Amino acid sequence: MTVLARWLEKQMGDRMLNLRTVAAGTGISIGTISDIVRKEHVPKTSTLLRLADYFTTPREQVLSLAAGVPYPLPATEGQRPPGSEDDFLIQQLVAEFRRIPDEWKADALAQLRFLAELAQRPRMRIIGDEGETDEE
Repeated sequence: MTVLARWLEKQMGDRMLNLRTVAAGTGISIGTISDIVRKEHVPKTSTLLRLADYFTTPREQVLSLAAGVPYPLPATEGQRPPGSEDDFLIQQLVAEFRRIPDEWKADALAQLRFLAELAQRPRMRIIGDEGETDEE
């Protein structure tokens, strides 16, 4: 079971929610939620952000879980550079970017641009369990 699947299952269990309730509250299909938990499916970024907002979890944490990276990123002894936490995260992102094949880099940059665009959107606020959302 993936880290993301375990997280989602725990969130649902802690709140005593079923697939139908989460689907109604997030606007994500029951099938997609089931696939995340049972088939280790990693959904689109927009789906991950909806889950993060619904469960009031930092978006970065859910994205990290989907990537299989612990959150917050662990500091390796002697590797944490001086400066802010953002500096450390940027260096970690650059290091990971350098590891991917060159032919994937254009797609990775497009994904980052998409994430930057999503970050500019207002956060989705979930109201109750009726599936109402306050989304612009």
